Amino acid sequence: MISDGGDELAQRYMAHEAVESKLALDEYDRCHQAPGFKPMSLKERRRVERAFKAPVDAHGPEFGKPYGWAAQHLGLKRVTFKELEDAADRSEMRSYYKMASYNVHADAKGVFHRLGVLGAPSMVIAGASDAGFVDPGQNTAITLVQITALLFHDRISNLDIMIQMQLLILVRDEIPRALETASRSLDGDHARLQPEDKHKRARKTS
Repeated sequence: MISDGGDELAQRYMAHEAVESKLALDEYDRCHQAPGFKPMSLKERRRVERAFKAPVDAHGPEFGKPYGWAAQHLGLKRVTFKELEDAADRSEMRSYYKMASYNVHADAKGVFHRLGVLGAPSMVIAGASDAGFVDPGQNTAITLVQITALLFHDRISNLDIMIQMQLLILVRDEIPRALETASRSLDGDHARLQPEDKHKRARKTS
């Protein structure tokens, strides 16, 4: 989206760092007393507020909100992350992002859904796991190619760059198949190491 918006949007994006600092300061003000931290010094507070005021005065009050760097570009007064995804034509990855979040956020789904678990979902992983790499791996490959294409955007007509990008696309397309093959092999190894569960399933079927 920044690439499509050009230098002006890129400059707004970088200038928004001052807004993020001000929002972080406001959050610190709300919660610093509970853990016994000291309030921010007056000197630091004034520095942050001056840095915040300059871009907001230049770009308008919407700029002072979360994701405000994109407000004018999208024609919105308040921008959400979902709207950034839609504007960047990346909303199709939202379900994958949500699935990945189950493993890091303390909601009920995260208790019963673990990417690295083989077999029973109630199993607790005590260490590293080789399971669960298919979706994260293929999505990483897709994203890396997308980022690389953006970096080469102005040189994409160069023959060497075109060939290199095509090679990257070929590698990207091989990765899901390789990960799926490895996952099936891992599932097979796991099944062979679970003779008791196998017999239980056989008795239940009969």
